[in-house]
Amino acid sequence: MSQRAQRRSRWSEPPDPERPKSPYQRDFTVVIKKHNPPPPFGNNFYPATNDTRKQPDDAFLYTATQTELVLAHPPQPRPSPPVPATATLKVIEMFKSPSDGRNAQVLICNITLDPVPGGKPYTAVAKIFDPLYYQFRHDLAPKPVDVTRAAEIDYAREAAAYQSLKSMGEAGSSAPQYYSSWIFELTFGYKRRTYTRPVCLVLMEYVDGACMLNLFVRHDRKEKCGPGVHALHYDEKYRIDVLGLLLDGITRQEHGGVVQNDCGARNIIIVPPPFPSSAGKAPSPPRRVVLIDYNYALVDRETTTRPNDLPRNPMDLFWDRVNFFYELRGWVPDEWDRNDNLFRRWLKDYFGGGRSQRYGEITRALEFDPEKKG
Repeated sequence: MSQRAQRRSRWSEPPDPERPKSPYQRDFTVVIKKHNPPPPFGNNFYPATNDTRKQPDDAFLYTATQTELVLAHPPQPRPSPPVPATATLKVIEMFKSPSDGRNAQVLICNITLDPVPGGKPYTAVAKIFDPLYYQFRHDLAPKPVDVTRAAEIDYAREAAAYQSLKSMGEAGSSAPQYYSSWIFELTFGYKRRTYTRPVCLVLMEYVDGACMLNLFVRHDRKEKCGPGVHALHYDEKYRIDVLGLLLDGITRQEHGGVVQNDCGARNIIIVPPPFPSSAGKAPSPPRRVVLIDYNYALVDRETTTRPNDLPRNPMDLFWDRVNFFYELRGWVPDEWDRNDNLFRRWLKDYFGGGRSQRYGEITRALEFDPEKKG
């Protein structure tokens, strides 16, 4: 093994004691400017021409501190947006602590558009793609991650997804409203010098609901709903109605060319929040189920669907996608995990009849597994 290979096999994150602490705390205030994001890139789905970002050479990546890497590789220069705008962002609450040190920082903010002296601020969620607070060490191997590239990929995909969701009319429905992409500058001291660096973000609607994952609780064997961490203490009809709205939203998003690709319980917001079933009442019916987090999304801007086309019936889309529910275990009925036919029967009952008129004609045979009952 060469010395270079040995160094790589033994890589550990170099000390970076002067890396600035995260500024993204309550009352952090900064002026933001509208920004024109790069086109989505980062996998084989997107054209190679989208990927114009210069990558650090391996020798630098394996020896630099995270701060040195971030300073050396800022976001790509972009053309100015057609309609420039500025605003003031003030953090009022942290959704996701920057100390997590894994990826984007998610904050609840007050936004005041400029120049509007005394203008009334509105509340929004800011997703900030700051590579200085991404995880530098790879999860599965002792090697560094090019966090500058990772942050720009996340930003480009998220912005592209929200732009498409807004165009197709799903922002404000199955996805949060989108309030554009922005950029700001941070000034800080490092190794006796002062630096200013750009940081990108997207602004979206603050959806006042309940995260599905937060409705999961630990139960013991004595409880009627069974042991484990799950949400089966909620009324089954309520949980199934949430699922129906979720599948309808995913179907409409995919019809418009956006595949979210990360539909776990942590990325699903239910409006209004349910009150506990233990209160003796069934939860209020869900009005809206919102899918968030689009940094893994595939965005097909060349989709051939037209605005007046009907989306595919969810029966068509999900009949064979039973693995889709892996991350929704503990919300969907337990028996579905053991018998695909029960899920398919529900699909047919829920999205057939009068609801089927909202969708296009089914183009496939809907066959049940003959070896399973249901």
